[in-house]
Amino acid sequence: MGDLYLNALNKKSEAIKIYRDVIALNPNHAGAHYALGMALYDGQEPAEVVAQLQEANRLEPNNPLPLNALAQVYIKQNDSQKALDVLAKIIKMYPKFTRAYIQQGDVYLNLNQMDKALENYIKASDIDPGFIPVYTKIGMAYQVRKDWEQAEIFYKKAIVMDPNQPFAQNNLAWVLLERKGDLGEALAAAQKAVDLAPGVPEFLDTLARVKEAQGQPVR
Repeated sequence: MGDLYLNALNKKSEAIKIYRDVIALNPNHAGAHYALGMALYDGQEPAEVVAQLQEANRLEPNNPLPLNALAQVYIKQNDSQKALDVLAKIIKMYPKFTRAYIQQGDVYLNLNQMDKALENYIKASDIDPGFIPVYTKIGMAYQVRKDWEQAEIFYKKAIVMDPNQPFAQNNLAWVLLERKGDLGEALAAAQKAVDLAPGVPEFLDTLARVKEAQGQPVR
């Protein structure tokens, strides 16, 4: 019932009350602790989120989802070491848990450790070749390293698999602009990104820069 209120009806406060009621009746209900932690995730109670997810993990130590959510909390709090410790624990238990490698890559990307970020993203793509966003992340890591050629390859890989990837389209346009590639292709990619996600300042800026490079008037 709590999941219905949270996901289908978007009534978070009602869902939280139900999860708390379930825990009051059965303190060992791991699913309720996990659900409560997730319901509280975007609120102003990070300590309780951590406590609920830790309790869910204690009750179901072989379930990677509470630990994965806990890692997300630590990433949001910019506590990279705690996030990496949790993710290492997940990977030790579940070596093929794709999301853990992606999150670990995100931490290393934020730490500007591109070799480790790429190692984790590529591992994730090996485990799940059909997970399209990971190719955008690989492209981002190469872009930070200013390896424009490799960045272009992976952005295009994501786009070939699904053209409706706004970040891949935008970043491809930016890379083509940086490496003085095909400006027509860059314009098409930048416009596609804006069409997919209207109003995103980053995308609008890329489109304006490509038009400027082409000598077009920028409004």
